[in-house]
Amino acid sequence: SPFKVTFKNTSPGTSNKYYYDFGDGTTDEKTDNADVQHIYNVTTTTDFIVRMVAENNCDNDVKEWRIRVFPQNMIPVLGVKLDEIRGCAPHTVNFENNSTGASRFEFDFGDGSPIQPTFVPGIVPHTYTRSGKFTVTMTAYNICSEITVTKEVEVLPQPVADFEADKILGCPGLVVKFKNNSVGGLSNSYLWDFGDNNFSSDFEPTHTYTGDKEYYTVKLIATNQLTCKTEVEKPQFIRIVPPPVAAFDVVPSTVISIPDYTFNFED
Repeated sequence: SPFKVTFKNTSPGTSNKYYYDFGDGTTDEKTDNADVQHIYNVTTTTDFIVRMVAENNCDNDVKEWRIRVFPQNMIPVLGVKLDEIRGCAPHTVNFENNSTGASRFEFDFGDGSPIQPTFVPGIVPHTYTRSGKFTVTMTAYNICSEITVTKEVEVLPQPVADFEADKILGCPGLVVKFKNNSVGGLSNSYLWDFGDNNFSSDFEPTHTYTGDKEYYTVKLIATNQLTCKTEVEKPQFIRIVPPPVAAFDVVPSTVISIPDYTFNFED
């Protein structure tokens, strides 16, 4: 319900009159064999006896049909938790099927995966492995009809952190310009750890190494607007070479006033 029925009049003859009683309190009258349509509306399952009387000057004849109409009590309800509407790939969404009055469901997750049939309400999980906006379609069926409802989910790519530097070897006071090669995600934020207890949130920072270590491990953490994060760490990425110190010994070290004496200088 509402249930539209078309009655096809196959009675012979062209001079008949036809009287229709649809069984729900409504009637109709025709003078030809044209199709007759009627719509039934019910709130409970109801059987109707439909009568057609064919009449001419000689006699009349009655034909009856029984029609059963079911109420349209199917209410499809598809829910998604607020914190699952958007996520980072791979992203699992637990679709909540809270429908009533349906005997079968089909889920189209909008990402090219196979249609998933179910026969009872409940949680239907699905994992999106790639980024994009996806329209999820749930079609509910019962003996009367089918009704479709949709939801939209958005999946963002995971950021992939990576970097390089214009210099990785130098003397104390080395000034290094870092290049951010991170990809994926939108509106990422970044946190740099230069390995010497100094940090930066700039996209491509410049840092001066003034410590007394020879090697420095550098780490970059990339975080998108959904707080999905990845990091890359490059051990001993920066090397600081200490400046040379000039030193030597004279052998022998005693001053000797002998002409043409040979001294050995040892570095």
